[in-house]
Amino acid sequence: MYEFIQHQRLDSAASSITFSNIPQIYTDLQIVYSLRGAGAGANSVSISAGVLVNGSGGATRRLLGNGSAASSATFTTGDLYPGEFSGATSTANTFGNQSIYIPNYRSSVAKCISFDAVSENNGTEAYQVMLSGLSVSTDPVTSITLRVYGASANIVFAAGSSATLYGINRTSNLGRANYAPKATGGSIIYSNGFWYHVFRGSGSFVPQSSFNAEYLLVAGGGGGGSTSGSCSGAGGGGGGINAYSLAVTPQTYTVTVGAGGGSGTTGSSSSFGAQTLTGGGGGGSAGGGGGAGGLNAGSGAGGNCGGNGSNGGDGPSTFTSWAFPSMTGQTSGTLAYYSGELS
Repeated sequence: MYEFIQHQRLDSAASSITFSNIPQIYTDLQIVYSLRGAGAGANSVSISAGVLVNGSGGATRRLLGNGSAASSATFTTGDLYPGEFSGATSTANTFGNQSIYIPNYRSSVAKCISFDAVSENNGTEAYQVMLSGLSVSTDPVTSITLRVYGASANIVFAAGSSATLYGINRTSNLGRANYAPKATGGSIIYSNGFWYHVFRGSGSFVPQSSFNAEYLLVAGGGGGGSTSGSCSGAGGGGGGINAYSLAVTPQTYTVTVGAGGGSGTTGSSSSFGAQTLTGGGGGGSAGGGGGAGGLNAGSGAGGNCGGNGSNGGDGPSTFTSWAFPSMTGQTSGTLAYYSGELS
């Protein structure tokens, strides 16, 4: 099943088109794009395109025909080569058409990629290309950049050039009719009919439509107190933890994941939109009192001549198994993680 992710159309000439923060919820990716060259160096019927996957190129094997002859070639370094697009001397207002297919884009090995392209021209000279490529990057694909091969400084994509990114699932609708997530941001996971967005660091949550969401905030823990001689500081208090629900709308919600406090200091607050939870209080130094905790946060203990107090930990960021959604979330020990779409 194909699912639209993003479309970009250039209103003015530009040197590249980039898709970033690609959701990690599909099995394969496909990009279809329509390009025309502009600039001082674009005076030809066709121009070579280039592709970067996660900022890196790779190797490409090409089979090309130009209307009168055919040839093959291998490109072992530099940009991945996805074929030709229309240059400035091709028929006016025509754009070359290309397609990129990346199977198993979330895998941790080099990606096998297939390309096909034609440079449109109302004449005897036009190019059709079929290619296979292997990316240098072995990381899951999170960004793809289209540009002129080798980033030529005097050729750009003309206004009107466009590209569309699709996600493909080779499963049956992921178990429900409405199988696409309704928001971007964080690590996106599907389970039991719900989409979960897990933030292990600060970021943005961007709904594509209006719906009700449940979420859990966990603030950073307080740092342990300092020692003095044979007397030790106490451990810091745990960060605040609380669950909420919110009717979200299409806009950007800022997510802040609070870090644990340093020695004797309060942990950092965590927030989602306008809702904030305070970090846990820092542990008292030798003989001193502990700091206060925030909502549902533990206070730092007072110091004494006992065992050393250690730094408070960050808000929980790992998970084990999924439980039922709707205010029961995912369990890890005694904690539950909430996030997702209510339908």
